[in-house]
Formats: sequence, structure tokens, C-alpha cells
Amino acid sequence: MIVDPAPRDSEQVRAADEALAPLVERVRRTGGVLVQVLDADDGPAPGPPEELSGYERSAIGLGPDDLIVASGLPDAFEGVPELAEGLEDIGVDRVVLTGHDGQAVLQTALGALASEFEVVVATDAVVPAEDVDAARLTAELEPFGGVCRPAGDLWLRL
Repeated sequence: MIVDPAPRDSEQVRAADEALAPLVERVRRTGGVLVQVLDADDGPAPGPPEELSGYERSAIGLGPDDLIVASGLPDAFEGVPELAEGLEDIGVDRVVLTGHDGQAVLQTALGALASEFEVVVATDAVVPAEDVDAARLTAELEPFGGVCRPAGDLWLRL
């Protein structure tokens, strides 16, 4: 699940996208579910990827099978009430989170844990925001069972 993947240009975004690209490729190659959570205030209404061409990025792009949702809240599970049930309906029990907004990644991870998903955060594929960096993600999530690791160290169970 990629939280707030809206195009931005900074060294931190480029580094996060570089860490994220191989993970996205593995998910797509193995038939995993890739959810891109857009900020409802930043972009177009959710729709098929072909209607969201403004969100294509060189590192990850939009795959034809990606699920696109828009959330008006930092916690995607609170902002998209049907998200947890929809993921459960397709057999998802574990979410791997990345994103361009560390605060939204943290809030979404807490929402996923509250919804009883296993949570993994690819720390090097998260752009720090406000006071949320890899150390804070680890401190906040690991006591509740969340796992925080660099993307290259993650094993995908699909």
C-alpha cells in the first residue's frame, strides 16, 4: 500500500521511490495487490489507472491492476471506511506500507493494526514528514506488532 503517492520532486522522494521500485515490481510480478492511496485534496477522484495519468511516476507508475483509493484523512483506513473490508474480501491479511508522507504512513499503519492486519513498513521507502522518521515509525509500531525494515530486507508473503 503506497500512501499519498502524488508526484513531488525532492531528493527524499527520489530516494524513497528508488527503494520502493523493486518492491513494487515484486508485488506486480507475483500477483500481489498494490493499493495506491491518494490524498482526496490533491488529486482526481478515484478511478481506473488510465484516468489518473497525472499520477504516473517514473519509479512506480500505475499498474493496470492497482487499486486506487482517495482518502481525506491521514489514516487511509479511517478515510476510506470500506478499505479494510475490501482488502479482507480479497484475502489480504498483511499490508506493507510506504509513502511520500511519513505522518500519513504512521496513521495508516496504526489504522491497519486496529483493523487487525499484519503491518510492515518499508522504512527507506517512506519520506519523513513533520516528526515522523524511521526511528519514530519503529518506536510507535513495533510495540503493537508492526514490523519496520528497509524495503530490500522485506520478504513478501503473497
